[in-house]
Amino acid sequence: MDPSIDEQSWAQDCLPGNMQPYQLCLLFIRGSLKISSVSIKHPAGNNSQDGAAGVTQCPIPPGANHTYRVYLSSEQYGTFWYHSHQSTQLSDGLFGALIIHPPASLAEKARPHQDELRSERSLRYRRTSQSSSVLDQVMLVGDWYHRSGKEVLDWYQSLRSHGNEPVPDAILNNGLQVFNCSKSIAKIICDPKQGRTPTFRLHPQHQNIIRLINPGSIAEIHISLDSHLFRVIEADGTPIQPVIVKEITIAPGQRYALEVVRADEGKYDGFWLRQRVNYEDFKYPNVALDLESKSIVTYGPRRDLNLPSSQSWSDIKAEERLDPLSLQPLDQIARVLPPADETLMMYVTTMIRTATGNRPFGYINQTTWKPNLTNPILARNEFVSSSKELIVPVNVGNTSNSIVLDIIVNNLEDGPHPFHLHGHHFWPLYTYEAVMGAGSYKWERPPTLPTTAPALRDTFVIPAKGHAIFRVRFDTPGMWLFHCHVLVHLQSGMAMIFDVLSDLVYFFCVAGLQIAAKWLVMHRAVRAVEL
Repeated sequence: MDPSIDEQSWAQDCLPGNMQPYQLCLLFIRGSLKISSVSIKHPAGNNSQDGAAGVTQCPIPPGANHTYRVYLSSEQYGTFWYHSHQSTQLSDGLFGALIIHPPASLAEKARPHQDELRSERSLRYRRTSQSSSVLDQVMLVGDWYHRSGKEVLDWYQSLRSHGNEPVPDAILNNGLQVFNCSKSIAKIICDPKQGRTPTFRLHPQHQNIIRLINPGSIAEIHISLDSHLFRVIEADGTPIQPVIVKEITIAPGQRYALEVVRADEGKYDGFWLRQRVNYEDFKYPNVALDLESKSIVTYGPRRDLNLPSSQSWSDIKAEERLDPLSLQPLDQIARVLPPADETLMMYVTTMIRTATGNRPFGYINQTTWKPNLTNPILARNEFVSSSKELIVPVNVGNTSNSIVLDIIVNNLEDGPHPFHLHGHHFWPLYTYEAVMGAGSYKWERPPTLPTTAPALRDTFVIPAKGHAIFRVRFDTPGMWLFHCHVLVHLQSGMAMIFDVLSDLVYFFCVAGLQIAAKWLVMHRAVRAVEL
């Protein structure tokens, strides 16, 4: 499934390199799906334009249209994406890349040319060219199921799953991959001739930039390219001090921009891009899943039409893998870390209870999230928690209209959770994973936190049986969703709301209230027709 996008308006309003400060960017969505309605999440803008169904708006009714208006400053650029935030439409393919290029005046700052590398690496690995020309490509690398999202979620929330997350059937790159039909456990219509190995062409004389986005439902993916290094320059829309690695791990919802650096002497014509998942990440086997799916990367037309014979990196050391906690912002000013005003403790888990029919539900602080699609929070007169909606007020006692909060998220489960915060970025300060037993935060033995700010992120992994500490400056009024990006966890309740500066929400989100009211009337009208 895929939304229809007014490409002409999009190209005119978001033309790469021509963006002006506070430019209005229009994203036009046509809700052409007949089986359910749609809402779209995007990276920036007023809270009313956040696109979270049941929070900032009702879902877009089938057959209706909606235009998201995103205001972009000259400092807001990078690798983002949009996707449905309604039900399981994301896992059915309703997503896409949203690349915001900087204005020409900031282009050099956005794509630095100077590395701070170990001396031996600087001598050994060089670009093939110092050309200022850039080839910029997007790779949407994520897991895929051979069943609909609804079928996957229904299975997970049934007695048959025993709380085990569904294992995907494939790893796709830009929607493509070959598949051995004989391995499929599910009854599917499968023609092996229709499968294709994803292929990407690099330019031998240009800087080759790849923007990685993981739109998947559950799997962390470990990506490497034979005989090449990755010079990582951006994480979740934040320009970072370049880091050179051999392998990068990307969780659902995360994004990275990197430059491809060739490390051989032209021995091979084509190379394997390896998209690896760990068997240990899943709780039961799926023989259909290739644990190391591949894409082909070439320089220009291939002389040899056979499959690549390149060899994978052997024995990749820990320091040659991307360490997300070590990333530093490119801007020196952004390395100033403000002190925390307050601390908030959270516990996240999945539980199977008799009261819920022995089915798994996600919880944050003992509350499982169930959004009200016909009465979104932003359209209400009062913003208060209930048994189905955990809403944490974030208010400010000074005149700065911002507060810095340390959020300690304890993961009580034996699997990781990639958590995403809407409307704000945060500083990931610390993570811990217990070798044995629970790894919850202990007040009597607090860890040593960094004194300089790491790179800002909006999606970060909380380790299994461990915890993470995020520091965030809340300064944008609104109702902002904080949730696990594992889709079955989100849809089964692992989410909550930060009510930021509620006394200012009305003044900043009048448009959101009007939009929510309009969709509420339309939704009820559609329901009346259906009945």
